[in-house]
This record gives sequence, C-alpha cells and structure tokens, in this order.
Amino acid sequence: HRARREFAANQIRHRTRHLIHNLEDNVFTSLATSSSQIICKFKKTANAAPVPRERVAEHQTKQKPINNPTKTNQ
Repeated sequence: HRARREFAANQIRHRTRHLIHNLEDNVFTSLATSSSQIICKFKKTANAAPVPRERVAEHQTKQKPINNPTKTNQ
C-alpha cells in the first residue's frame, strides 16, 4: 500500500508542478499581450489627433514662471 501511496503522491506533485508552470506561462502571456495592447492604444490616441502648434505654444507659455517679462503690471 505504501508504494501505491507514494506513487499517488508523486503523481500529484508532478501534476501540480505542471499546472503551476502552465499557469505562470498563461499569466505572463496575458500580461505581455495586455500591456502591448495598452501601448498600441496609447500610440493610436497619440497619433490620432495631433495637437495644433498654437495650442502647444500656448501650453508652454502657461508653464513659464509668473515673473514673465511679456506681461506688463498695471
């Protein structure tokens, strides 16, 4: 009986190892595909509607410090 029990235990151990390995593979694969899909989405949105040059310049002037010489104090 002992031999049969050991055999069963080894089989379970072996199967578990395989299951865990497959699980890891699946997790990594799904992570990789989802991350690449996210990157593609970002690239698409970035390429879809380019921001006009005037808007970019406007944004850059907003970022400048408050003591802007172009503004006159009244």
